Amino acid sequence: MRYPFIVSILLASALIAQDNNLKMPEISLIGDLSWVGRSIDDERYSDLSIPGLTHAHHADDGHHHATINAKRGLNLNYAELMLSSAVDPYVELQAVLHLSEEGVEIEELVATTTSLPWNLQARAGKFYSRFGRLNAKHHHVWNFSNQPLVYEAFFGPHNLLEKGVGVEWVSPLPFYLAIGGELLRGENENSFGEAGFQPASAGENFHQKVEPSSQPGVTTLYLKGSEEFGDLTLLAGASWARGSARLNHLREAKPHAFAGTTTLMGVDLTLRYDFAPHRYLQFQSEWMTRTMEGMKYVPTENNNSWDMTKTSAITKDQAGWYGEVIWGLSKEWRVGARLDGITKNVARKPDDLYQYNLMAEYNPSEFSRFRLQFTRDEARVDDAENRVSSNTLILQWNLSIGAHGAHPF
Repeated sequence: MRYPFIVSILLASALIAQDNNLKMPEISLIGDLSWVGRSIDDERYSDLSIPGLTHAHHADDGHHHATINAKRGLNLNYAELMLSSAVDPYVELQAVLHLSEEGVEIEELVATTTSLPWNLQARAGKFYSRFGRLNAKHHHVWNFSNQPLVYEAFFGPHNLLEKGVGVEWVSPLPFYLAIGGELLRGENENSFGEAGFQPASAGENFHQKVEPSSQPGVTTLYLKGSEEFGDLTLLAGASWARGSARLNHLREAKPHAFAGTTTLMGVDLTLRYDFAPHRYLQFQSEWMTRTMEGMKYVPTENNNSWDMTKTSAITKDQAGWYGEVIWGLSKEWRVGARLDGITKNVARKPDDLYQYNLMAEYNPSEFSRFRLQFTRDEARVDDAENRVSSNTLILQWNLSIGAHGAHPF
């Protein structure tokens, strides 16, 4: 397998560079393990879906990410290898390799400018979009071990991670205000997708072919600001994204597909009050809406074979949110609670889908963390669309070595 060989070459090259006093990138390695106890077995849990939003079984999407906290018992979730350095006085380069038992993937490879005029900054490569508040943060800096429901529903397990370009302008005002936009490929399989498809395999009654989306597939715009009022810090943002959608689920148990456009809008708010160093109270929330407009394709059976397809124009309006409170008790201890909700869904699908999360966290040092989390999930259904609730207890251990920049709160 060539991926471990590539990683070995990268590490060996870094050591050689260090020994010879050559220009050395900052290197860090982060590992994440967990022990999971769940009230239902692994196979049944993997068969559950969020009605109208996610599917239990997806074909291979080309990712080598192992599902985090997937199985009861001990999980080796991932290791994350990060390398970053200034290329020259004009550009910085950062690479993040995601390593799991499934394989190795270039999670991010992004070049960022450092000396553009007029407070501008540009980036290009593969990166997490700056849509929303949580999207651009890596899993190891989340306040909880799992995604909020609305992120899982609209973006899937990898958030909005895309190849593309972006530009951002920071205003010269006395408070922080940034305006930016991105042109992305649009590969996200939950809300966009770029590959075309043939709805019917044969037959005389249907010959239409859905073409791939044009490039760039997705455009995003965002506004972010923050200000301090004594010991109170306020952060707020608004985001918008629109792009082509090509969602192909024709090979699933209930085959269907969609071609059209998706529009996403979101707002976020974070408030943090610092009582003393390492003692604070923080509230964070995001609300998102999604509108999908286009054609739905459903194959029809004729003599035990799929040979034609019914089409219908549809509009799907959906919305969800989360709100979380984090209490920093000391440098070592934090506790928190988060409520997730899907509060608007498509016709004949439930719109009272909720998930409840509680966590307590111990940080022996800035390089390690132990987290105990309880999750009550009431948002999923089985193949017969019967609601199935579950309780999950997670003990997560996250540790890091090497040079790693400070994380924003």
